[in-house]
Amino acid sequence: MPKSAYLGNALINHSLRGIEYVKPDRLFVGLFLVSPDAVSLGSEVTAGEYIRTIVTMSPPQAKVTSNASAVTFPEALSPWGGIVAFGLFDAQIGGNLLYFGPFSTQKIVAAHDVLSFDVGQLVLVEN
Repeated sequence: MPKSAYLGNALINHSLRGIEYVKPDRLFVGLFLVSPDAVSLGSEVTAGEYIRTIVTMSPPQAKVTSNASAVTFPEALSPWGGIVAFGLFDAQIGGNLLYFGPFSTQKIVAAHDVLSFDVGQLVLVEN
């Protein structure tokens, strides 16, 4: 799972230049209609009821971690569209994208759907 340019630079500064990186108190999962990449932050869902949802990650093993508890987004009151990727952010609103990755299949969210991920479904592999 790629890390954002923001996090990559912060970790280089922290580990190689002595510039402290302050880890976030909480992590939030965001959903994307267009996946972020090395150049672009992608296109996050913007429906009125959508909000990033808090997540706790499991302890890493062999540079792999996943969500340690279920993650449930609020009910979609209007269609959100085709969700192609997720990201981990350091704030519920605004903030910085830390990691991002695609879903293996697009998730279509229609009005009145509740998108949820069971424990272990959001996997992060550190490269």
